[in-house]
Amino acid sequence: MPIVNKLRSSHKTFGDWFNIQRGVQPYSRSKHNEKQITNKFLHASARLSDEYLPELQGNELSRYYVNPKRVSYIRYCDEIASSRSINIFQGERLVVRRLLTRKFRLQSSNANETMITTDNVLNIVSICDQSKITFALGILNSKLISWFYVNTSMIAQKDDFPQVHISALKSLPIPNFNNTQHDQMVGHVERMLSLHQQLASALSPNEKTLLQRQIDTTDRQIDALVYELYGLTEEEIRLVEGD
Repeated sequence: MPIVNKLRSSHKTFGDWFNIQRGVQPYSRSKHNEKQITNKFLHASARLSDEYLPELQGNELSRYYVNPKRVSYIRYCDEIASSRSINIFQGERLVVRRLLTRKFRLQSSNANETMITTDNVLNIVSICDQSKITFALGILNSKLISWFYVNTSMIAQKDDFPQVHISALKSLPIPNFNNTQHDQMVGHVERMLSLHQQLASALSPNEKTLLQRQIDTTDRQIDALVYELYGLTEEEIRLVEGD
């Protein structure tokens, strides 16, 4: 497929820029008994001690938005079945929901606060100075990259609940770009993050409608810039858009 080949011709991938890791596995039968697993003894609904850290759950994450309210905490200790370095849960990073949307879209947002994730959220952390978190977020949430993911992943096409896999994320292409294009993308993405925060706290239907229109417009601007970055033709854009 020409579009797939065009994207794959990129010399950089997300794996070149980022360390991508799934979250912890809190429980396993090799380490815990049935009562411990059933009672979820490492979880709590409040921070009971300094060992308990907030958990980011998949349903608290969507495109450009992380619900600021935490309802679950994990005791981050040696009793966790399969742990991860705390570094992937701290600082500026991207988080990706493991499930695609019903429209087969990737769902990612930025994160700054310390939050532990389990298998339903993947963590994307910079590994080199050139990695640009905000720029990459726009690429990841674009219509083109979701289209590319679905059309190059047999699992995404066949599963009733298609999931995002680390190997596929690492192989996603990053386009060449200049400073102007980078700054345009960052501006659009920062606006999207702000608009989604405003939408979450909006009370009146009119305000919600206005904000959603602004979100849709900014989304289209990001998609147009991504098409430009990857050098798609008008015909190829229509194919991705489903026109």
